[in-house]
Amino acid sequence: MSEWDEIRIGIYENYDTKERVEVEVIDYGEMDFRQDGNTLWAVRDKVPAPRKGFVMFADSATDHNVPYLLELGVKPEQIIITEHPMNEAVWRNDE
Repeated sequence: MSEWDEIRIGIYENYDTKERVEVEVIDYGEMDFRQDGNTLWAVRDKVPAPRKGFVMFADSATDHNVPYLLELGVKPEQIIITEHPMNEAVWRNDE
């Protein structure tokens, strides 16, 4: 079970310490990069990164993937969530 809970998209709270962190959320508006029924993950190389150095980590499940990254020690400023017409994507920067 995760130590972190998604309060709402972009806001996460640690169960034990009650620490809250905020992750940047960027709305990609109506830009839908999926083609021919593909998932966002299938076309991830065609989706522009929200910032230089970020790579897509997951194309859904922010409530699972962001807490997972936080537990691995990834800093909140190294995580960005992008909102798309059908889902959200989680991006990670290892620099």
